[in-house]
Amino acid sequence: MEGVLMRGRDAIAVALRHPDGRIVTTTEQLNSRVHTAPMGKWPFVRGLVVLYETLVIGTRWLVRSANVQAEEDDVELGKGTIAITLLITFGVAIAVFSLLPLFISSVATSQANQGWLQPAVEGVIQVTLFLAYPIAWVIWVATAIWVIYRVVRGFLLFNDRKPIPAM
Repeated sequence: MEGVLMRGRDAIAVALRHPDGRIVTTTEQLNSRVHTAPMGKWPFVRGLVVLYETLVIGTRWLVRSANVQAEEDDVELGKGTIAITLLITFGVAIAVFSLLPLFISSVATSQANQGWLQPAVEGVIQVTLFLAYPIAWVIWVATAIWVIYRVVRGFLLFNDRKPIPAM
């Protein structure tokens, strides 16, 4: 699945790569009243509403993109498949970011008599996971880019026999 979704104030634009290689583009008007309502002027409220809308719209277009990719196999994602996928995703997120820190902090502080120690350790673990998650993604992307560079460099060296400066 390849595609780009850009959200503006009043509309979204989507570009998807079809299995035959062409790029399919479309726009969709947003009927959100968050920008016209009086409470929509409040930054925190507006941010929460826009975040929720973007998650819903992004999920909907991710499913549409998957259906476009599955067209050549004559497969379509049903509502049950989508519901199960979302349940598993939310379950894993809750387990990793909430239950795992709770379990680790409970075991680590089981012998302590301090009432504040267990929530403090849990908070430190949650912050560590929260910061480690995007850092791990950055490292993975950097590694993937390096691997792609080495493959392309090797391909060019093997086929053209032209020297390419080392990075």
